[in-house]
Amino acid sequence: MIEEFNDLKWIPYFLVFLLVINPSFADSNFANIQRMVQFDSSSHAYGCRSSSLNKEARALNTVYLSNGCVLARFQEITIDQFREIRLKAGGLIILLPKNLRDLSLEEKENIFLLEQAMLAEEIMIPVYFSQYDEEIDNIITEISQNPTKDSSSKPSAISEIFKKISQNSFQIVISGSNSPKKDSRIPIIQGELLPFKQSTSDGQTSKQLPVIVISTQLKPFGITNNSPPNFDATILLSMADMFSKLYNQVSSSAKYRIVFVLDESNALLNYQGVKKWLENNVEENVEFAICIESLAESLDNIYMHVSKPPKEGGSIYRFYEILKKKIEQYAPKKSLESVHKKINLADAFFKFPHERFSMRRVAAFTLSSLKSHTDPLKTSMFTEHASSPVLTTESKLDDVIMNNIETNSKILAESLASFIFSFNEDENEEIFTGTMAISPEQNIKPYVALKSLSKSHNIKLAFEKLLKNVKITYDVSTEHDPDFLFYDGEEAKLNIYNVKPAIFDLFLTSLIGCYLFSIYFVVINFPKFYSIISKFLPSAPIATTNGIHKKNN
Repeated sequence: MIEEFNDLKWIPYFLVFLLVINPSFADSNFANIQRMVQFDSSSHAYGCRSSSLNKEARALNTVYLSNGCVLARFQEITIDQFREIRLKAGGLIILLPKNLRDLSLEEKENIFLLEQAMLAEEIMIPVYFSQYDEEIDNIITEISQNPTKDSSSKPSAISEIFKKISQNSFQIVISGSNSPKKDSRIPIIQGELLPFKQSTSDGQTSKQLPVIVISTQLKPFGITNNSPPNFDATILLSMADMFSKLYNQVSSSAKYRIVFVLDESNALLNYQGVKKWLENNVEENVEFAICIESLAESLDNIYMHVSKPPKEGGSIYRFYEILKKKIEQYAPKKSLESVHKKINLADAFFKFPHERFSMRRVAAFTLSSLKSHTDPLKTSMFTEHASSPVLTTESKLDDVIMNNIETNSKILAESLASFIFSFNEDENEEIFTGTMAISPEQNIKPYVALKSLSKSHNIKLAFEKLLKNVKITYDVSTEHDPDFLFYDGEEAKLNIYNVKPAIFDLFLTSLIGCYLFSIYFVVINFPKFYSIISKFLPSAPIATTNGIHKKNN
């Protein structure tokens, strides 16, 4: 009996072996991901406030969200689901669509609206975005096969427990940081074009010329820290390119200086760069400022946003009339519409960049393809006709967007040139022809892949090539009362480990515990068990010197 008992001593080793071969980190997948943007603007906190993750992957439709990381496709998350995830889940990993064009109109609209909902408030759980990855997509499909909230027939508790024990799960592990950047600042670059005779003979005279300001913003980030498309900056530099050629030929008759201003603070940062530039450049003879925002995001009409209706006969009114005719000439399918919205002084955030100028009593307007400041395309990292999301480092420019940029640049340049040189507005005279004609290869493509002033010098080189008196300034965030603040942790590495669920460890631990307890119980009470068992065993023969006799009862 003792020998039979010793033969069973391999069982605990086998159970320990099962536990050892089920480590927390077994089969793993890796992917580079982007953390959702985190920033402070005008004393308000926005974006993702956490970075580290070590949670079990959960499907979007799972019954239990608590203490798990939801892994889902961007186009499948609704705003209500996101709000529930933000309150209950431990994290969120979003897989971007492979191609935006493959999505339905409803799915696109859902993505645009979800972006705005995510950017409207601070989020305490870690949120990350991944470019389309087939392995991650397969994982989402696998974990989504579990019972959903809407399942009409729910499995029994016992079957669900055994299913949990038998199946594998995925552990999401991300190590990241989210400390404030010590050098939070907004770069601002400016340059100007002056008529030749004023700039070479008398600098004082050139300063007395009225100024037309052309301003736009590089979008420093969208819902991620990767820069969204900067097509407005492309339009601004294409205009600087064309007008530099025009001023070289016929600048003697120019009546205005043109100042080009580019900063890195869009609506998410409350146009802080425009505010800083106005503080440092108080121009008393500004004729008007043209603000360009989201002029290429949509193929629809062009809207002129103003804080108050332009006076008939004034400079802005006359430019509006010229612009309207040029749109009819070069883009008959489009139209120009004036949108008047008063500045709400009680609102800490401005709706369009021209409002910053208007607050300083500078006549200004914003040209945009968006009718309202609430349009989700205003701060989206996608464009309406983009073929792919803007997390790709080498994205190919869509032909539709290229044509839209070219058309809008042409319209704006022709309109401004007609205003500056007082050409006959009733005649459809084309100014930028021949060597000055707009060309996608020369005036657009070189300025499409513009990077941040902080990360590259290509913008500065373009300004210095085309303009005079180029200057770069910075709006630096103060330590005590910052108007804006940026954070680290823009990129991270996503680790997905294929593991057994936690309930399997609990089951295995319980099984080992029961085994050890039973062995302990048997060893402690072995004499009793032996005596009981002996009663049911046949008597063994007794060997003597006289022979073999049976034991007497």
